[in-house]
Amino acid sequence: IGLSAAHHVYASQEWADTYQLPTLLMPAYTDLTAYPKSTFAEKEKLIIISDDEALYRAKVGEKLKQLKDYKIVTIKNMTFDKYMDLATRCRFSISFGEGFDGYVAQPIYQGGIGFALYTDEFFPNDRFLAYENFFGSEKEMIDKIVPTIRGLEADQKRYEDLNAALRAEWNALYSFDDYIARIGKLIRKEYEKFPRADAHPAASKTKSTMNGKKRSESSKKAAASSSLKSPTGKRAS
Repeated sequence: IGLSAAHHVYASQEWADTYQLPTLLMPAYTDLTAYPKSTFAEKEKLIIISDDEALYRAKVGEKLKQLKDYKIVTIKNMTFDKYMDLATRCRFSISFGEGFDGYVAQPIYQGGIGFALYTDEFFPNDRFLAYENFFGSEKEMIDKIVPTIRGLEADQKRYEDLNAALRAEWNALYSFDDYIARIGKLIRKEYEKFPRADAHPAASKTKSTMNGKKRSESSKKAAASSSLKSPTGKRAS
């Protein structure tokens, strides 16, 4: 028995020790070659948002009401082709879920910019905080999302440079050739991380369970309360 992990952050020694299983990274690769991207000039004043619940969602939604010239569409009850049509046409997207997910990545691959709250749980590393479309706290996202949108839409070079930098980040993590190679490794049981003999899985499981409990409690609170950088793409100092 082995463990395959879709997120880079999960394919770690800690998780191999936690579950006492050999572990292999199996990134969730999505082939988007059938969907040509659009240029800055072709982008519409459209923002797509995920249907995830989050404690800060309603406050971000209130801020987005300032963007009266934009149409905002929630991704819900639609085919993937319909979603990709919106992901290609939209100028911006917002994920209220994992953040390092398709609601951010696919619009980026289509030439756009996706916004999200940075979390250690899903992002590969904190280097992504250097990009102005990823926020380090709920308050920062609430306070800065509208000014960031206005700044990016007014500066084509800043917008395109940020998109190019983000595409490079994703391309370094995901590729078709790597995906196929990893399927072969899984078939051959060529794992990358192995549980250490001196690890204490019980302690690791306790930590994992506590983290899961915190996420669960946060989700419940969200369900109860929700009503709803510079030209290089780096955050300005």
